[in-house]
Amino acid sequence: MTRAATRAGLGVLLLGGAVLTGCGGSNPGEESGDGGVVVPSTQTRYSLAGGCFALRSNDRDAFIAKRDGNYVADATAVDEAEPFYFRASALGDYLLYDHEAEFLGISDPLGELLDGAGNFVGTVGEILAGVGDTLGVIDPLRRIGGVLRTIGADVVGGIGDTVGGVEVNPALGARRNASDLAIWTVQRPEGGRFTLANGVSGQRLAATDDTGALVLAEEAVLGEAGTFDLVATEGCAEFPEVTTNAHGEPFSGTNADGSLKGIADTHIHIGAYEFIGGRVNYGEPFHKFGVTTALDNCAVNHGPQGTTGLIEHFTSGSPLPLRLHDTQGWPTFRDWPHHSSLQHHQTYYKWIERMWMGGLRFMVNHMTGNETLCQIYPLVRNDCDPMENARLQIKRMHELQDYIDAQEGGPGRGFFRIVESPAEAREVIADGKLAVMLGLEFSHLFNCKSYLGQPTCSREEIDRQLDEFIELGIRAIFPIHRFDNAFGGAYNGTGITETVISVGNVLATGQPFALEACGPEEEEQTDQPGPNLFESLLLTVSFYLDALPGLTDLNAILNPVGGQPQCNARGMTDMGTYLIDRLIDRNILIEVDHMGTRVRDKALQILEARGYPGVVSSHGFLTSSRAEQRLVDLGGMVNDFASTAGNWADRINGIAEYENPDYFFATGFSSDINGIATQPGPRGNAADAPLQYPFSSYYGDVEFERQISGERVFDLNSDGVAHYGLYPDLIADMQQNGGENGREAVDILFRSAEAYIQMWERAEAYER
Repeated sequence: MTRAATRAGLGVLLLGGAVLTGCGGSNPGEESGDGGVVVPSTQTRYSLAGGCFALRSNDRDAFIAKRDGNYVADATAVDEAEPFYFRASALGDYLLYDHEAEFLGISDPLGELLDGAGNFVGTVGEILAGVGDTLGVIDPLRRIGGVLRTIGADVVGGIGDTVGGVEVNPALGARRNASDLAIWTVQRPEGGRFTLANGVSGQRLAATDDTGALVLAEEAVLGEAGTFDLVATEGCAEFPEVTTNAHGEPFSGTNADGSLKGIADTHIHIGAYEFIGGRVNYGEPFHKFGVTTALDNCAVNHGPQGTTGLIEHFTSGSPLPLRLHDTQGWPTFRDWPHHSSLQHHQTYYKWIERMWMGGLRFMVNHMTGNETLCQIYPLVRNDCDPMENARLQIKRMHELQDYIDAQEGGPGRGFFRIVESPAEAREVIADGKLAVMLGLEFSHLFNCKSYLGQPTCSREEIDRQLDEFIELGIRAIFPIHRFDNAFGGAYNGTGITETVISVGNVLATGQPFALEACGPEEEEQTDQPGPNLFESLLLTVSFYLDALPGLTDLNAILNPVGGQPQCNARGMTDMGTYLIDRLIDRNILIEVDHMGTRVRDKALQILEARGYPGVVSSHGFLTSSRAEQRLVDLGGMVNDFASTAGNWADRINGIAEYENPDYFFATGFSSDINGIATQPGPRGNAADAPLQYPFSSYYGDVEFERQISGERVFDLNSDGVAHYGLYPDLIADMQQNGGENGREAVDILFRSAEAYIQMWERAEAYER
């Protein structure tokens, strides 16, 4: 059966049905007279996303069809027209994807205009010189780019010169791969007819009067020509995409008492694909060309079989000295994402969407990075300056929000909403969407290093940058992260990741961590990085020796002080005291994790003296009941990492023991995903008591199947939390297999968005 035959009978389309559902509305349009219905005037340039349309040239009064691999406006009926799937690449911009999985675009015959990823790297003049003013039949003497272009009657679908039978100029036509030259900016002035302009050249698409060939020209040449009616049709190819495998309408509104519903993830790093020079964490939460580019092949960062992924080898818990892996992502995803692989992106936007459907309603996304690791890492594409990188990551978060909006039909329509106040967060969450706060977690916040004990910044510089980042929407800040800095000493734990950090601290500060025996009041909490560069090197040797069976642990022999309680002797500096006071004055939430024990104790003293409630332990670095109780009594909030079902339930219920009746209490969780932190693996007894699929969400509004990404089917029982979209599975596992303790823990989690917002409201209301 021919494609035209399968589409016969489209003369009357039911506009309220599936045909127009993807393009954002069901308002009736006018019959086109060609066997279809024109998109109604209420549809905007944004609401075409996800729709399947035929394009009818108003110049030719004919539909665009595909002939011999190219396009020409010569079809008289919609069932003969080429069906284009409109995939949003940005707000108002689209890839036009045809039924043979090709794109309407401009070619790059000499390979000079596009890089290997499809990004435009040429000049607009090169395109204009090649494609030029192709409407020679309208204005045959007009020159574009200094080159005269005319159209021959035998040309269909492409304009260009040939040398030895090979086309050497850019030409319009069907292109196998997405690229910047295949992006079209759609406009619809005041509900009129649509225009499509090439996203790079800016020229508008039109059809010639004689042959119907598609051409490009400037708006001044076209005038009223070059407009199109979009007619809803079917037969579009399915655009590659990750699926949520979740069905239902996620909850909105509030509880009966007016409190917010939903979970808070208090510590996440969606923008970490840009940190440490941008070549460590592979993958992106979105891409203008889609998932096939966003999650393609990590060899570009990690080398063949992952051989050059240096940080991956040190941090990802491989049983071998090198974490070798199949680098291909989409569509196979054979070796990544993985719960213990820390340098493959785990928050693609569809995975975030699945977690939102599972009950996530508040998120604190921290921009993060480390200047020293960036400077020593051999592969970089971004500025190593931490605050420049913070600005880049903030920009990427707004681009992510816009991209999700684009898929949903326009500004503000997506589930992902960046917020700057608790009032705004309440409104977003009550509407059933995900409120996203922005924070900073950098080792050298505001470029404030300490080198050989001397600060590299001034109070004036702190004030200037604090003002700037508040203006950029930052509402939560870590004064210290990983390394000693101008504000005080850092906390670190033990293990191979901390070994890398210990070496980095020497490079950053000129000194090793200044560890000494903890005092009696510090016995519950210790800072235990390698005490000096020598021990760090021993730990590194030990890491590789441990990977080879039968060899002695040299670290145990040569490191007699290893494992004993130690605290960082560097306390809070005068600059640190100044920063804490300024954060309080500006009503910023203060993150106390990563502070050395003595710095944290001083910070809590300042907060208690000033009665400031805006304090957070977002990801479980306190490890001290005394410190956790002090923080809760201030009106702050304690949260911790997720774990397998039983362990996570125990930790949530353990934090609940610190509840202060003066404040609404709950605890959220920290995924710390993409931030050099492992995710929960499979539960040890999952084979005997597996999570049962399908399962229902907490409120019973959404049903979840096993998540599918390309050809890979993920199952919590065997994969653990391999990516962010598997957290609903872990929460369901607590409900199914955690007993009464697990159900109580989930109840607490679903109050955590309200608890965090109330804490934020207290901080905002604080007056010095």
